[in-house]
Amino acid sequence: MKSLFRKWYRFIRFYIEKNRVSNKGVNNIIKVHQSYASNVSISVIGNNNVIDIHPLTRLSNLKITLQGNNGLLKIEEGVIWKKGEVWLTDHCNTLIIGNRTTIEEAHIAVGDNNTSVSLGEDCMLAYGIEIRSTDSHSVLDLESGLRINSGKSITIGNHVWVGAHSTILKGCSIGDHAIIASGAVITKNAEANTIHGGFPAKPIRKNVSWSRERIPTETPQKS
Repeated sequence: MKSLFRKWYRFIRFYIEKNRVSNKGVNNIIKVHQSYASNVSISVIGNNNVIDIHPLTRLSNLKITLQGNNGLLKIEEGVIWKKGEVWLTDHCNTLIIGNRTTIEEAHIAVGDNNTSVSLGEDCMLAYGIEIRSTDSHSVLDLESGLRINSGKSITIGNHVWVGAHSTILKGCSIGDHAIIASGAVITKNAEANTIHGGFPAKPIRKNVSWSRERIPTETPQKS
């Protein structure tokens, strides 16, 4: 009886917190009601899609739009996402946010068929982050008339720190423990344990890692 009460309480609370779900299609699975969510909008248009949000997550001010078939959005345990927008368009696309990753504000677009964006565990994203596996619009070859800018998947490793106003573009892979400096534009693969900065981003310093804790740089001297 208690478990049934908790289930209904979480279901009702989901909508009290100004959350909205629109599901237009067949065989779509949306697992979200047991997580803590506030002002979250979910819109699914298509078939055979899965949105799987772990109960132990905290989401707020987030707009999720999934348009197409056979898409997957998975947000794993302990994720905190304070503000942003997700677009999964076209077919067979995937977005996975790993355990304990925190996001202040990010816009993530996964588009063109069979592309994915994957964030590893314990990543830390600041605000104003843009991650795109697609250019959204078409670049055409004048002779053939064919599109030449197809989407490409993005992989971000474990324990990666992405600074404010950074952009990560299609086809990039970022290694574990990397640091992306504020305002950087990642257009190529970024090495693990390395600080990358600039436009386009380049390695600035190697053999580094980072901590969420602000460790004193020196011991204060007694007066």
